[in-house]
Parts: sequence; structure tokens; C-alpha cells
Amino acid sequence: MIIESSIFLGLYAGLRLFERYSNKTLINLSLARHPVAKTTTTDENTDLNESTSTSSKKTADTVAKETANHHFKLSTATMGMVVVGRFYPPLSVISWGFLIYNTLPILKQTEASLFKDKEIKNDLLTAVVSVATMAIGSPVTASIQIWIYHLSCKMVNKSKDLSHQVLTGVFSTQNKKVWLLTDKTVIETPLDDINLGDILIVRTGDIIPVDGEVTKGIATLDQHVLTGESMPVEKIKGDSVFSSTLILAGEIQICVQKAGGETTVAQLNEILEKTVDYKSKSQLKGEKFSNNMALPLLAGAALLTPSLGAATAVGLLFSAPTNTVQMMTSLQTLNHLSSLVKKGIFIKDGRALENIKKIDIVFFDKTGTLTENKAEVERIMVCSSYTSDQILQYAAATEGHLKHPIANAICHEAVQRDLEALPIDNQHYELGAGISANYLDAKIRVGSVRFIVESGLKLPNTLQQLHLQIQQRGHVLIVVAIDLEVIGAIEIHPRLRVGAADVVSQLHAQGIKKVCMISGDYQQTAEHVGQQLGLDEIYAEMLPQQKADLVVKYQQLGHKVCFVGDGINDALAMKQADVSISLQSGSDVASDVAQIVLMDDKLANIPDLFTLSNELEQRLKHVMLFWGAYGIINITAISTLHLPLVKSTLLFGSVFSAASIHAFLPWYKKEDV
Repeated sequence: MIIESSIFLGLYAGLRLFERYSNKTLINLSLARHPVAKTTTTDENTDLNESTSTSSKKTADTVAKETANHHFKLSTATMGMVVVGRFYPPLSVISWGFLIYNTLPILKQTEASLFKDKEIKNDLLTAVVSVATMAIGSPVTASIQIWIYHLSCKMVNKSKDLSHQVLTGVFSTQNKKVWLLTDKTVIETPLDDINLGDILIVRTGDIIPVDGEVTKGIATLDQHVLTGESMPVEKIKGDSVFSSTLILAGEIQICVQKAGGETTVAQLNEILEKTVDYKSKSQLKGEKFSNNMALPLLAGAALLTPSLGAATAVGLLFSAPTNTVQMMTSLQTLNHLSSLVKKGIFIKDGRALENIKKIDIVFFDKTGTLTENKAEVERIMVCSSYTSDQILQYAAATEGHLKHPIANAICHEAVQRDLEALPIDNQHYELGAGISANYLDAKIRVGSVRFIVESGLKLPNTLQQLHLQIQQRGHVLIVVAIDLEVIGAIEIHPRLRVGAADVVSQLHAQGIKKVCMISGDYQQTAEHVGQQLGLDEIYAEMLPQQKADLVVKYQQLGHKVCFVGDGINDALAMKQADVSISLQSGSDVASDVAQIVLMDDKLANIPDLFTLSNELEQRLKHVMLFWGAYGIINITAISTLHLPLVKSTLLFGSVFSAASIHAFLPWYKKEDV
């Protein structure tokens, strides 16, 4: 066996020397024909090196995948040739050539770990088993061993590809060409040739290819792919639009502000690409276990060879599932990340998956997180001869051109009641107070109690009493007056986010000690919301720095804190927290700071996040325990029962197949609707 192994390794060394000599010769010839100018500046050299490095990395990644697929196909065919070769000897000779050829990538990886990393890793163990099985004349074992190695590489690559497809598939495919407006002429232009400041024309059914500002036209857009908001939005001159959103109706001209890799979608994709390369601590433990076991196993096999024989020693090495542990932990992690993405949970920082299992305190921001940014009409109070519909009709006509949540709630209720829009003029808005307008010969006033009183009108006693009660509930009272008479009022309340109360109860059931709310709103308003949701503690009238200080306070008491927010005022607290979660519809700052982004804005995904994180940890532990137990059993059977090498190999292959199916279960698991 030693002679055969030496011959094989000698041939490999000769091949590698030939490759290196050939590469140096090609480089020297290239430099001779295209010498580098001595006047090249340092910055130019740096840029050139960075560009070359990036290009080489992309090429190396592509080549690595192609090589893995190539050797997997050949190793599969080689197994068939080995089996058939038992009945047709000439084919057996050919199969030996393929076995040697398919072993070369394993040896190259071993060479890299030994001479570049200066470490003895699992690659060396795999290489020794591959060479030794051929040296002792066991082509069946060698072919299965080599096939499992290349299958492992292919499965990891395939799992990464599936993850990439889900991540990048979140956004619609961009058109390669766009319509560019130049000197009142529209021409079709490649998207790559577009510059900042160019004017593009986008029509019904088109996907917007850039981030920009509408300069002309009007259109209805579906932004669900980016914001998670299912309701279409109307865009007019001066509004911002984003790449990958769809025009449902209309035509607009867009001034390009961001294109290519600078767009919001491109930057999000870049973040998601990093997610696929995340390795959990448990996964790293699997790799560390595989690498640390290599040297002891090799040493043990060498010591046992004189007493047990070469075949048994090789069987012991082959049955130790070091390479399999490394691969299976990788597959489990990648497939769980893909499962999270399919639920609309994007992990920007992989450490959050590790930390979330330790969380015992969860803080929620109120406005925009536990409550939606939208408000709605609770009831309409009448204190005159006018009907509730008339009161709402006057209020909607006066507030119709405003964009704040209260105006939207009033107008929405009027639409729901099919009330006719009244023609008004001479609107005058007082910031934070109210608005006045003229309808025919009458003057309508709509606004807060303070606005009405300061306008010189008397508030009816019934409204004065209701005003205090409404404030205590955290609601808003909007008073409506015509000329000098208060005709009624409208109670507006914040809309709780769907499923918020269920999320709080589920977190408690999962073992979270406290679920709390932090808000900059008034104490009474915050307490009213907190009581409806069953929160443990409510902190109101908090400034951004005070929110962060509160997180620090709990951390100093030994707690692990998760903060869920959506606004700029939450950013400091989110950065301080052990785990930070943002809603996609929140501010850009919150999404940038957050480790986890809920793309569909569903709070119900937060308990799922805790569940899936714990499930991943359990699966990784099961992988370690399962293969550790299998290795002990199989090694014992070989050393004591003298289980033949071929049978041991076939047993290993069967168990390996079952474990592979188990690793992919998270990917095929039916998602909740």
C-alpha cells in the first residue's frame, strides 16, 4: 500500500509542478508583450489591483462551482464503471483513471490547507482515505468515498444557489433596456448606459429600473415588492419612486437619482448576499470538530495498522464522519436561512440568530410598530341639528387636501359612507391646530379643542366632558364648527397593528420574561395601548437617548434585550440592543441599523423567528450527536466484528442519504399562509 500511495502522490506532485511552471511561463510571456508602465501612480495600481482581485474572485467562484459539478458527474459515472468493471475487466482499467482524476481536487484542497493555512484539517483526512482505498485495491470503496466528497460540494453549492434565488427573487427582474428622453426624442437605451440626471419614460406594466423623482405625469404604483404595503400608491410630480416597483396605470417621466448598484433594491440585495455566507457558531463548531479530529484519527489509524491491517485502518478512517458533520451543519444553516427569507424575515447580521435564543426582554416602539401609522374614526358625536353624515362630510371636505393621518382617517370614513365631496375654497391651515375653509356663504372650522376655543367659539358641555375621557383613552377629538356654532365632533383613535396582541401573548408563552413598550407619546395614550395588548411595562414620553439608556439599564441587570422599532427616534436603542428588528415600512435609518428586517411588516413573524432560531440550534446539535454516535458504532463494528470495508462503505452511504434528506426538510417544509 505504501508503494502504491507513494507512486500516486509522486504523480500528483509532478503534475502540480508542471502546472506552476506553465503558469509562470504564461505570466512572463504576457508581461513581455504588455509591460507595465513605470509611470503608473500608486492610486492607479491600487485601483487596478482591487479591480483585478474582484474580477478574479468572481471568476474563481464560478470556476469552483463548475469544477464541483464536473467532478460530481464524473464521479457518478465512475461508480457505475466500477460496478460494471467487475463483469467487464477492460472497463475496470478505465475506471481507475477516472478515480485518480476525481481525486485531484481533494489533493489540491489538502495542499492549500497544509501549505497556505499551515494547518492539518479534515481535507488531509479525506485525501488520505481516498488515496489509501485505491492503494489497497478497493475501487468500490474509493469510488463511493470520492462520490460522497463531490456530492457534498455540489449539495452545499446547490443550497447556496437556492438561497440566492429566494433572496434575489424577492424583487422583480429588471428590463435590460429603458426608454430615454433626449431633446424631445425617445430612444431605447441599455440600462447600463444610463447616467444620473437622465430622464426616463416608464409606462403602464413597466417595472421602474432606477431610483428617482417624478418630473412629469401621474401613475399608480404597486410597491409591495419593496415596502410590503399591499395598497397601490399614486405618484405625481415631485414624488420619489424606487427601482423594482411596478406601474399599474399611467405614465411618468423620472429623473434618475440612483441607478445600478446604488438603488435601494441593489443595496438590499447586497445585504442579502452576505446573509447566505453566514455561519452560525454551531456550524463553526461542526467545522472545528471535523478539523480537530483529523490528526488524532490519522495517528490512531497509523498505530493500529500493524495489528489490525491496512484495510481495517482505512475503514476506521472512512467511518469517522468528520467531512459529513461539516457538510450537514452547513446545509442545515443555509436551508434555515432560506426558510426565514421565504417568511419575509431577512437576517442582515447572522449573530442575531445566535443571540435571539438568549433574549428575555422585548421592547416594542408604539407608533408605527404596535400601532399602524394609519388612524381611523371611532365615532361621531352630534351636538346640533346636523346629522353625523353631514358633520363628517364637512370635515372631509375641509381636510381633503391634507396628508396627515387624521385627515386620511376622516376622508377614508367619508368614502366608506359614500358621502359626496363638497366644493370648498379659501383653505387656511394652522400647523398642529386646525384648518378653516369656506363653503358657499359659510365658514367651516375643523380642528382641536384648543383651535376651536382660540377661534372664539364655545365648546358644548357634553364635548368638554367627553374630551377628558377621550384623552385618557389615548384618542384624539376633532371638533367641527360652522360659522359660530359647534355642530359636532369626531373621535379618532390609532389602529392597532393586526395580530399585535397575539404576538405579545405568544412571546410570553415562549418564555420571554417581559414584553414592554417604549413611546414618545403621552403617558395616558401609551397606557391605553399597553393595556389593550397585555404588555408588562409601559414607558412613555421617552426621548431617543432615554430609550437607549433604558435598554442599557436592563442589560446591566443581566438581561438580553430585543428592540423592535421603525423610526429614526428608535435607532439609538436598536443599536444598543442585543437584537434589533425593524419593519420594512419604517425609516431608512431604522432598517439600516436593524439586524433583522420584517419585509412584510407582520409582527406575527417575530414569534416565528424565535421558534425557527431554536429549531436551527436543535437541528445542528442533532447533526453532531447523530454522526458522533454513528461514528462510534461503525468504528466499533469494524474493529471488533471486522465488518468488511465494502459493507461499511455501503452502510455509510445509506445513512448519508437519509441525513441529506433530513437536512433539506426546512426548505420543503410547508409555509403557513
